[in-house]
Amino acid sequence: LHIAGHSQKKLNTGKSLCIDTHDQAVIEPVWLLYQRIINKFGILPTLLEYDDNIPNLTDLIEELNQAKRFWN
Repeated sequence: LHIAGHSQKKLNTGKSLCIDTHDQAVIEPVWLLYQRIINKFGILPTLLEYDDNIPNLTDLIEELNQAKRFWN
C-alpha cells in the first residue's frame, strides 16, 4: 500500500483539487481508508511516501505509530 500526504489547490471555479504531492502528513480520512483496507485484507506492506518537505525522524515515527494503531 502507498499512503502519502497531499496539497489542496483552489481552482478558478472556487472548487478545490486534491493533489497527491507526497509532501504533507497523511490526513485522517486517508488513515480511515487505510484502516478499512487492513480490516479487510490484514496487515500489508505499506509505504509512507515523502518526496518533498521530509519531516524529522520524530514526526515520521509518529506517522508510523498512526499506521500501527490499525495492526491489532
